[in-house]
Amino acid sequence: MVTDMPMLPWIAVFFDPGTKCWWHRFLKDGFKHVTLIGYQPPTVADEEHGHWLYVDYRRKRMDVLTVSGDKASVLFQWLNKHEARFVETRATVNEARPSGINLHLGGMNCVETAKHVLNLRDPSILTPYQLYRTLLSTGGNQLEDDDGLFL
Repeated sequence: MVTDMPMLPWIAVFFDPGTKCWWHRFLKDGFKHVTLIGYQPPTVADEEHGHWLYVDYRRKRMDVLTVSGDKASVLFQWLNKHEARFVETRATVNEARPSGINLHLGGMNCVETAKHVLNLRDPSILTPYQLYRTLLSTGGNQLEDDDGLFL
């Protein structure tokens, strides 16, 4: 296991995806889905720009993509069109927690995927809104459109 690599900062993105699922009626408006994006700076001298890593769990598949340039602009335009909320955070490092099986009590869904990537093991976080509130209360930084990061 590589332990000396820096932790990638993540941006948790909360939004309503526009699709209608039966369980959405139980979720807060504006918080029906969560996905993660992380910026990877340029890694070689001749690379002008870095790229974004996009992690999105959906009902029928999981997307893990790298996007850059025009494709990144299209992604952020789509997220802004859906009135996304962006929270910058980092994966937690818990050296004291023994390794082993990680049970996903809520089943595998967008929240459990985000929690797994961020190393959050709180079984009481079940909805995107609960994850949003937890990230903000534990040092997450809400990013605004006027920060100029997304377009």
